[in-house]
Amino acid sequence: MDNTQLHVAIVSSPGMGHLIPVLALGNRLATHHNIKITILAITTTSSSSEIEFLKKSNEKKTIEIIHIPSIDISHLIDSTTKVITQLRLLVREALPGILSGIALMNHRLKVPLPIYQ
Repeated sequence: MDNTQLHVAIVSSPGMGHLIPVLALGNRLATHHNIKITILAITTTSSSSEIEFLKKSNEKKTIEIIHIPSIDISHLIDSTTKVITQLRLLVREALPGILSGIALMNHRLKVPLPIYQ
């Protein structure tokens, strides 16, 4: 692959409602704009359908998918914790996995990545 080809990494929040549009965007960018796409997909522990969906989506080989395993946040939440807070905690706790996924990518970033916590 040409080293000058643009390489974009997209982080998908947990859940099929986030994953499906991110995969569609990644495939569209790769197919229509010749951009190398890596999707860092944070999955939930309760969803085997997410993992199966990721496997099927990766068969096309138009994009690279790096699976970021879900982190157990049960010690950080209780029955009153709002879903949006749970998602925020899942993503925050998955940051080390996201950074490891970026380190595994074939291309190195030329600009620093902003990390928001």
